[in-house]
Amino acid sequence: MARKRYEARRKPDGQPKMTGPRIWVPLDVLQSKAFADVSGTAKGLFLCLAAQLRIGKSQKGNNGDLTTARSILAKYGWGCNKTVSRAVKELEDAGLIVKTRQGQMRHMATLYAVTFAPLDESQKLEITAKDFPYRAYHLSNPLPDIRPKGRENTMKVDETVIV
Repeated sequence: MARKRYEARRKPDGQPKMTGPRIWVPLDVLQSKAFADVSGTAKGLFLCLAAQLRIGKSQKGNNGDLTTARSILAKYGWGCNKTVSRAVKELEDAGLIVKTRQGQMRHMATLYAVTFAPLDESQKLEITAKDFPYRAYHLSNPLPDIRPKGRENTMKVDETVIV
């Protein structure tokens, strides 16, 4: 009996299956210039916000309802509000997140949405899907293509080869 349960948790090739929740971040976000330019602290906060994200057919999405509340971020090891505020500002400036609701002292938390996923509209948000800057991180200059040097990089102008 125990052997069958053990085998059910393995892939056909014998490798263990991944179980439990995962963070979903598209590769084009991780390879964007906007993501490359933010600090490591901002990248860490971005992953914490992505960890709160629910995307799927089986559950209602919550993009736009992501928070940087101290009680939530404490689970991820965040302690200083000033550090969080600086990281949030960096992520907003880079177009990786957008503020969906301005918080009020001790009554309502400020809410954010990641821009790589569509906004899930809700009554508590101060922004609509029409105003949402979907994929705003692409607005900054993209990273340059890395191509091998050679004849592909030459250009002819009036029979003159420019390298």
